[in-house]
Amino acid sequence: MKINLGKSWVGVCIIALFLMTISFIFGASITKTIDFDPIEQSKINVSNLLAYPEAAEFKNMEYFYNKKTSNGGVLGYICGEVFTFNKDNLPDGFKRFIVKVYTPPEGLTLLSFPIIEGGEDALLSEKIDSIWMMFCHNNDNP
Repeated sequence: MKINLGKSWVGVCIIALFLMTISFIFGASITKTIDFDPIEQSKINVSNLLAYPEAAEFKNMEYFYNKKTSNGGVLGYICGEVFTFNKDNLPDGFKRFIVKVYTPPEGLTLLSFPIIEGGEDALLSEKIDSIWMMFCHNNDNP
């Protein structure tokens, strides 16, 4: 049994290719990037690292401008304090945290992994005093 695809097969392929192209263009035109507040997103990111994220309480959160990058982006830091619990699940008080923020000239704002005082990353956690002094004080926002 021989199937004759002939000209109708070529027509179907062209129509399918056309529909896929139109679908892609339409999808790309209605897709929007999510514009978010870096401070609010930092709260979510820090909370997700805690033993009890639902109990997270924040204070003294502030964005600190650092510099303009060579490509025109802006680099800064979000610094603040979050209430934590220790390894015995007992209240441990407020601990400092830092999140690096990069806003390119065009595109999505990027947030680093949070550094939390006394957190899991012992190397960075031990250096939080020096990092805090370098990036969480002078707010020379242009």
